[in-house]
Amino acid sequence: MSAVDPLPLAPLQQVLLTSPTLRQLEERWLEAGGGAPAFAALRAVALGDRAIPFASAVAEHGASWGEATAIVGLADPRRQRSLRGLDGWEAEVGGHLPTGSLVPSLIAVERSICATRLPDLEAAFTHLHAAEEAIAQLPTESARQLLLPHLLHAKGLAHRERGDYQRAFTALAEGFEVATLLGHRRLPTLAQEWGTLLWSSGQLEAALRVHTNPEVRSILEAHHPDLLARSRLCAAKCAIDLGELDTAAAELAAVEQQDGAGDPLQPVTRGYALLYRGELHLAASAAEAADSGSEPKEGARTGFELVDAACAHFEGSDPPEHPGLLDGKITIARYAIATDDRDRLLAVLHTLLAEAERHGCLEARARVLLLESALFVSENPPLEAAFTDLMQRLHLINNPAILMQALANLYLHSLRHRETPDQAFLMARLRNLQPVLERSCWQDLYETHIEKRYSWAIENRLAEMLEAEEMLFEGEVEC
Repeated sequence: MSAVDPLPLAPLQQVLLTSPTLRQLEERWLEAGGGAPAFAALRAVALGDRAIPFASAVAEHGASWGEATAIVGLADPRRQRSLRGLDGWEAEVGGHLPTGSLVPSLIAVERSICATRLPDLEAAFTHLHAAEEAIAQLPTESARQLLLPHLLHAKGLAHRERGDYQRAFTALAEGFEVATLLGHRRLPTLAQEWGTLLWSSGQLEAALRVHTNPEVRSILEAHHPDLLARSRLCAAKCAIDLGELDTAAAELAAVEQQDGAGDPLQPVTRGYALLYRGELHLAASAAEAADSGSEPKEGARTGFELVDAACAHFEGSDPPEHPGLLDGKITIARYAIATDDRDRLLAVLHTLLAEAERHGCLEARARVLLLESALFVSENPPLEAAFTDLMQRLHLINNPAILMQALANLYLHSLRHRETPDQAFLMARLRNLQPVLERSCWQDLYETHIEKRYSWAIENRLAEMLEAEEMLFEGEVEC
């Protein structure tokens, strides 16, 4: 059980919220006075068996609605992912809820998460405020504490989608900490979301630590095979981006072994396993070419074949997995920047941008715009009109860490090709990102993408200033 005081509410609600596995749930259900027939109905729902409607099963076996109110939304992911499903759930159980039920708060939290993923941020924050009010009205602190990880999870997702990464960091980090202390069932999900946020903001080492957290891994290995595979894939992606290719290879091998050991991966998970295996080949080939001074060969060919296979897998899914498909196409474009024709690649990026906007893939849209900004630091940058066009579309990047990298690329272009006012404007935009990024995150990104990359420009500018002062001094002496 959790470390908090027992709830003076329906005791089975506490069981439902704090049991991380079906076996522990059954043991605690029976200990708390729930009947075995009612648990059989619960298990049918938890396993996705809709042959016996849950309401009928509960009524048939004489279980009270106080025992069952929190089950359906927590056990049926299909209902959690649908605002219509949540509305139906509330209509179904609303008249049977005991006083002080946790269910209205849970419904509001899940509605906020659903709206965030649409994305409909206005609705997401409306539901989030409703959840905060409902939780605040619960009769005990222990009840409010049990729902805190759910609320913080919803807050983190909504703030991230809005681009306020500082508030998203705060919410998800606190949610992870509280869930760890409580032994809460939402701990693995919070770990996944927090690690993804860290990766998305460029904090790769921290993201890798979260995705390989021993406590979370032990829970996933015992009870959540698909989430375990996704966590390992996220760790592999972090390691690839860090250049820790042996670590990435080990994580991918573990996923592939899991898939072949009678525990098949979900279709989306299998697609990302292909994609990241391809990225690993491409990264290894690029590293080998850099060491030898030669062109990437066989490893790169294998990598692109695997990425193409991942794209075909995502596209052939029913329905198509557009975020994964875009991730694969972005990988191909990223590795093609150094070798492909600039104008053709720019046209490809514009096509990808339209595809991302059409399917509401905001993170992919941001990464496409980042790739477009990288063209401006090449030896043959796009024309002036392309620079102006990209500057007008930077507001579409809702990830401030990606925006900082894009602005840094354009800043370097301005140092080489544009006047001082443009440089000052871009530097001001960069500094304005500080309030929406965690302090350490902003400092690391600024050092990586500004100070280290442009030290030559700073030094050259200082030399120019000193030279100008010396010339002025000489002119005064001559007078």
